[in-house]
Amino acid sequence: TPWAADHLIRFSIFFGLMIVLALIDIRVWFALAYPVYGMGLLMLIAVALVGEVSLGAQRWLHLGFVRIQPSEIMKVGLVLALARFYHG
Repeated sequence: TPWAADHLIRFSIFFGLMIVLALIDIRVWFALAYPVYGMGLLMLIAVALVGEVSLGAQRWLHLGFVRIQPSEIMKVGLVLALARFYHG
């Protein structure tokens, strides 16, 4: 099966990345929580103002060399910000 090797490679890379991220100290994640949330919020506002329409929905930011979808960043930022808030 030609496609199974690609999936195994991607799985191995992201599994390794998951292990590395899990080893980062919790204080680093707490320090990054509100800045990531704020950055995600600013990017969502930018989508509303200058976002690109794709497949009938305005949800992408075109930064010249890459197109990103800020809602994906906001998902992580919201979880981090709520975890920090409720931890306190």
